[in-house]
Amino acid sequence: VNASSTVINGNSQPGGSFPKITVDGVDLYKTCVVTTATNLTIKGIRFTRSLDGGGIFLNPAQTFVIDSCVVVGNAFSYGIDVYSGDNGIIRNSYIGIEADGTTCNGNGPGGSAGIRVYNGANSNTIDKNVIGCNGASAVQINLNSSSNIVTNNIIGSATDAPCTNKGNAQRGIYIQAGCTNNIIGTVGNPNIIA
Repeated sequence: VNASSTVINGNSQPGGSFPKITVDGVDLYKTCVVTTATNLTIKGIRFTRSLDGGGIFLNPAQTFVIDSCVVVGNAFSYGIDVYSGDNGIIRNSYIGIEADGTTCNGNGPGGSAGIRVYNGANSNTIDKNVIGCNGASAVQINLNSSSNIVTNNIIGSATDAPCTNKGNAQRGIYIQAGCTNNIIGTVGNPNIIA
């Protein structure tokens, strides 16, 4: 996807339950979606089973919105990979956990994070997601990426009550040295990390 201001809206389909559209990479040895577009919006789509890649690769998309998506079961790489992308939003999505909020189907079992923000990716917001069961950290910020905000996420836990352990293989949130001014939770907008 390279065209600017593209909207891919799975919620526009009538009937059915969320998510209504699945991008299934079972026969693809590539990432489900790769984009360099500016002002891209992806909503309401399930990305799964890429055999040699991840779910969504933003390279280097600017001012993007990933909203209400399910990114699960991608075998080789990251659920959502933000490479040098700025001013993006990832929100209301399930990363490594199915849309029921309880079923593990992690990304990158060989050692990849649920969401990676890297190589100078700045001023992105990761908000109100459920992130668990992934092969490394839930959220990884590295390679000089700064001023990103991570708030209101449920990390390493299902959404049922009492909460069920759905831990990621490594850390809840990992910020590498050299990444500055990143905000992890604010007053009234905490992350739940189990």
